[in-house]
Amino acid sequence: MSVCVLRHIMTRRTCSTALALTMGLAAGTWGLAPLSAYASTAPAASAPTTPPSQICGDTSLLSGPASAPAGSVTVPAGDDSTLAMSNGSHLDANYEMTPGTTYWFAPGTHTLSTSQYDEIQPANDDVFVGAPGAVLDGQGDNQSAFAYNSQQSPSGTATIEYLTIEDFTGGVGENVVNANDTANWTVHHNTIKDTTVGAALGMGNNNVAEYNCLTANGEYGLNAGGSNTTFDYNEVSWNGSYSGYFPNSTACSGCSGGIKYWASLNPVIEDNYIHDNYNVGLWLDTNNAGALIEGNYLARNWSDGLIYEISYNALITANTFLDNGWSASDSAAGNVLGDALYVSESGGNSAVDSDYKGSFTVSDNVFTDNWDGVVVYQNSDRACSNNYTTDCTLTDPSVYTNSSCSANFGSSTPSGNPDYYDGCQWKAQNITVEDNTFNFNPSDIINAKPTLPDETPANCASSNFLGTNAAPPDGNEYYCGFNGMYGFTGSHAPLGGTWTVENALMDLPNANGEAADNNHWLDNTYNGPWSFQAYSQGTGTQNGHDTEVDLSDWQSLWGQD
Repeated sequence: MSVCVLRHIMTRRTCSTALALTMGLAAGTWGLAPLSAYASTAPAASAPTTPPSQICGDTSLLSGPASAPAGSVTVPAGDDSTLAMSNGSHLDANYEMTPGTTYWFAPGTHTLSTSQYDEIQPANDDVFVGAPGAVLDGQGDNQSAFAYNSQQSPSGTATIEYLTIEDFTGGVGENVVNANDTANWTVHHNTIKDTTVGAALGMGNNNVAEYNCLTANGEYGLNAGGSNTTFDYNEVSWNGSYSGYFPNSTACSGCSGGIKYWASLNPVIEDNYIHDNYNVGLWLDTNNAGALIEGNYLARNWSDGLIYEISYNALITANTFLDNGWSASDSAAGNVLGDALYVSESGGNSAVDSDYKGSFTVSDNVFTDNWDGVVVYQNSDRACSNNYTTDCTLTDPSVYTNSSCSANFGSSTPSGNPDYYDGCQWKAQNITVEDNTFNFNPSDIINAKPTLPDETPANCASSNFLGTNAAPPDGNEYYCGFNGMYGFTGSHAPLGGTWTVENALMDLPNANGEAADNNHWLDNTYNGPWSFQAYSQGTGTQNGHDTEVDLSDWQSLWGQD
């Protein structure tokens, strides 16, 4: 198999770039390992070399039974409004779903009349299954397809399978399927697409979603919460193009993309193909804890591949990150942006009861030609307090509240009791980044053809991938090819301007007695001209420490890897 086919399948690189690499052109310029070395480098736990879940368009996976299952109710194509649970005046019929019933949707297009609020509300233990060619069409009128039934018991289940669900309006922050994040739903082998705004799918406690194609939805493919959910073997692509949020919207810069989790507990996110989403591919945002993120293939997402933000306790292992974050080339503005993996004010916390309690591990992943690699960041201004946010930490919700932190955090000290100093912060602590492979060949990015709007991969061009004070080709003001672990001094008491966060991140002494954060990078492999942002956000020297370093100084000055 040719190099172009072998390495560049499912990527946007040009074949000419691949052939140039085999002739040693790029290796001679940047001192890279040859392409064959990239292919032979594999972590101990194998990250996927090709996308594991190419679901969209695969009729062998997405087609349901061709005839009605025994004992089921056949739903003919056409207007299915009578299937909707009438909980108000928006439906003419008073038909209520029958508990424990399987509904087989015959081939053809199914609709729910034209009211915004017409929707199907499952009764306890109902199953909705599509025949080959069964399409539930929202006609651009209906907000959701399947939603909560107030008469469903807490232990009741619902199953939706083998349907194509398309052209619903969703609504900002709303979901087309499982609109209310109801518990105990299983959603599998469906195509959910073309939502005008909102998300294709929501998840609540004990939900399972697998073998779905979630594509071309305006806000997200998945908008999830809940405890003990499983999201595996799904393809999530081309989501997040809603014009109100993308690109670079001032209305909400973090409200679109592939997947968003909020306040989830112990989610399992495995073996998914998450690609070409507008904005972030996978984002766990605000008080998530105990996530297992394993075996996923995150490729060509406009912004970061994966963000884990103001959250806790995770295992991120054996994933592949390819060509993510190329939108960041507009300007890094003194910061490392467009990361394959961005860990923002998150880490292991033993006070938060979840899986992986007290630890945060990033291991055995492969990172190839993302704008940047892994960045661990701590903002001194990110804390539970009216000065910062209305959210609060999970450290001890009975003690550390928005009210108590607002009253006490600004004057707190590390020796205080209660410990508002630590309890009101989201902290990047107890993080281990180990046994990962980092591949970076600038030519792969520079010569690539962008597939999403507002990407300028040519901004990665530079002959000096360490300096950041000059524009290409003499410098790297766009911070392409960086990993990092660093903080921001902030502006609010008690942390602002003290270097406390930066010292703790890097295990340096703190004059005020704040303990080190126990963060370590171990035994990672680097191919290509990688640079590192260390200690503090900003260029040059900060508080007497070099902040932009090469691999040798990352090891000798900072004791990492």
